[in-house]
Order: sequence, then structure tokens, then C-alpha cells
Amino acid sequence: MILLMMMSMQGAEAAPLDDYVNRPDPFYSWTTLNWSSRGPTYTLFAINMTSQMWLTDAESSQATWWHYLYVVVPDRLTNYETALLYIGLGNNPDSCIPAANDPFISFATKMADSTGSVCAVLNQVPNQPIVFNNDPNQAKRFEDAILAWSWYQFINNNASVDWLTVLPMTKAAVRAMDTITAFANQLNPSHNINKFVVSGASKRGWTTWLTGAVDRRVVAIVPIVMDLLNITEIRTDAEDREKDTKIFSTFCLLCRAAYKDRLTMPKYIITAGGDEFFLPDNSYYYLDQMLGETYLRTVPNIGHSLTFQTALVYSGVQAFYLSVVENTRRPNMTWTMKFKRTGGVLTMFTDTIPVKVEVHYAKTVDGVRRDFRASVLDPTNPGSVIPHPVFWNETKAVAKNSFQYRATFRNPKKGWLIFHIQAFFDGPKGSKFEFTTENMIIPNRLPFPRCQGEACHGMLL
Repeated sequence: MILLMMMSMQGAEAAPLDDYVNRPDPFYSWTTLNWSSRGPTYTLFAINMTSQMWLTDAESSQATWWHYLYVVVPDRLTNYETALLYIGLGNNPDSCIPAANDPFISFATKMADSTGSVCAVLNQVPNQPIVFNNDPNQAKRFEDAILAWSWYQFINNNASVDWLTVLPMTKAAVRAMDTITAFANQLNPSHNINKFVVSGASKRGWTTWLTGAVDRRVVAIVPIVMDLLNITEIRTDAEDREKDTKIFSTFCLLCRAAYKDRLTMPKYIITAGGDEFFLPDNSYYYLDQMLGETYLRTVPNIGHSLTFQTALVYSGVQAFYLSVVENTRRPNMTWTMKFKRTGGVLTMFTDTIPVKVEVHYAKTVDGVRRDFRASVLDPTNPGSVIPHPVFWNETKAVAKNSFQYRATFRNPKKGWLIFHIQAFFDGPKGSKFEFTTENMIIPNRLPFPRCQGEACHGMLL
């Protein structure tokens, strides 16, 4: 199945996700574990939360989904109504004691301490490993292998839509918000957490979008390395049209664009310049149709592994989160992209004087592939990856005035060149906003014509 980014979501219904998330589940419960950790200015608590039963014991080895939910309470708590929820990963059974260098716990503790609010990390989303009883290989499945098997059952074996793993993943996040509110109130009855900023990376970035769509307590979202917002199936061979219609209609119900009328809260979309799975110009297909404040940041010189590099995005997320917690104004950034026969001009406009403005750019390694990935499959060993030498460089933007900046590049002699403008702004409490424009790729052409039918089938490279 080859999926192409396209906008065609008008009028999509959202019933399956809403119905699943809101369906009462007697398995939901939580217990505070007899473990906590004192930091210099905070306390980290561990909760064992059962979010739901997904499928049945006859279908899955992990039908009852349970999670470790870590809640950080700063000593100097100044905000009693808004909390940050980071949707993380992990396996069952992991130890309830997180590793000392856990990047997500570190992210949450720094955020809680610097913002004076409760911050939490929800692990085991999805619960894994899972052995599906109808899997002839009886394989222990993790991450994408879980999602792939659930989609396979839905598409090929007419399984219920409940099989689609993003449903329980989203419900787990919603139950985590319920638990955080109850736990904080149990600690102190004056704590009344009723607003959340939700974040997560990769498939948990997908979950971040969907959680924002189904729960009104979500007042802002920070999806990381997941901006696959509009998806349609592009195979046109007649024999697969009935199956394709089922795939597409269901994807419409579960992709983020189907909920764009709900996703009006502030959004800070963080992507990786060398992402191995998602294209750096995905924003062309959705950004102009998003409602409400929408900010971008592309992090250069890293691939999808940005998922684990929370330190690289901490500063920008801190400023964005603080602005939501304190209800302060955020800078407004717009831009224009002018493609020319010989190159391109990217002009950024802002209503706030930036502290610093940079231009980041990179070139493809050849004139064959429009490919900016940080790593690729090793052609001599398809089971492993090798670095892909696409390096982002930095240069200065041309300031037309204090509110307008420009980057101009000529087409490379061969291949393609990508660039964006990044601006830094003063944020609350000494923090710094970090926003970028969209990525502009020149020359403005693809290396191949649009495919049709069987020609769209491909392989990973």
C-alpha cells in the first residue's frame, strides 16, 4: 500500500474514534506505587494505570493495557489548572523505576521545574510486545509491527475498526489525563487540573493529534516527527478499488485532517530535517488549511531519532508551553515562497522583533533522488542502515527591516537544495521561542512523473 499526501478530507465523520474513546471500560483503574524520587526541586511519582481492555484475551496476549504514568510535581507549584502530558513508549514488563538518563523523564522534570506546573510521562503506548493469536508466526510484535498487523486484519480479514491500534493509544492518553487530574487533587484538593498540553513523537505524535481532536481539555499540542496530516490511497487499478475505498475512508476517520475543525488550539509542529519516514515538504499539503495558531520547527541534521532527543527541542517547547500556561501572546510568523526558473526566494514576516534569525540549508547527494534523509538502508545489508551524507549548513538571513527577513538561493548544479528560515524570540520567564518557516526545495520539480496503478508499487531504499 503506497500512500500519498493529499488534502481530501472535507466532511469526514469522526465516529469510530469518538465512540471508542468515550466507550465506558470497567478495566480503567490506577494505583499510586510505593516508589517516588526526590529531585532538587521536585518529586517524581509513579502510578500504575490500567487504561482499558483492547480486543480480548482470545485475540491478544496483551488485551489488558496497563502503563506506568510518571507525574512530576514541582516544589514551587504556581499553576494549578494546566498540566503537560508527554506520551511515551516502553515495554511490559519494564521496571517501574525509570533509568537515570531516561530522556522523557528528564524532559518532564525540567519542564515542571521551569514552568511551575505538573508534568507527566505516560509509558507503554502502545502496550508491547503483543502476540496476536491469529498470527501464524506467533511473533512478539513491537511498535510499527503492531500497527501493521492491526491494519492487515482490518483490511484483509474484515476485522472490526476497533482493531486499529491508534484507537487504544488515544484512549490511553485520555485516561492518563483523567488519572493526572485525580492524582493531583488527591495530593492537594486545591489542584484542579482541567487543561492539558499534550505531546508525543512518531506514532505517539499521531496519538497527540487525535487526543487533541477528541478531548476538549487539550488546549495545545506539540506533535513531534509526525506531520502526515492528509493521506489518500493512490492506487487506481480497478480490481483494488473496493479495498482502497475501505482503506481511504477509514484513514480519513483516523488521520488528523479529518478533525481540522476541532484542532483549533495552538499547535507547535516539530519535524526532523533528515526524517527517514516523512518528507520535509509535507506541510505543503496541510498548513494552509489548518485553523488557529500553527507553528513549525524543523530541526536540521537529525533523522527520525529526534524522537529520543528531547534536549534538542526543550527550549522551544518550554517557551510554547509557558505561553499557554500563562496565557501570554506568541509571535506571529508568515512567509512567502517564490520559485524561479533559476532558484528560489523565501521571505519571512513577523510582528515581533526576533532575537536571532538563521537560515539552514542542505543539498542532495546526487541529481537522481530528491532525498534528504539522514540515513538509508545499506544496499549490501538491507537489514541495517548507513548514514546518508546530507548535511545542513547555516548562513545569515538578509534583513529587509526588523520584521522582514529573506533567504535567496540558486538552483544547485545537480540535485536539489532545501532551506528554511529559523527565528528566535523572547518568551516568558527568559525562555526562547524557536520557530521556522516551511522548507523550500529548489528546483521546484520532482525527479519522476506521477505514477499510476502498479507503477506506484515500490520498496524501501
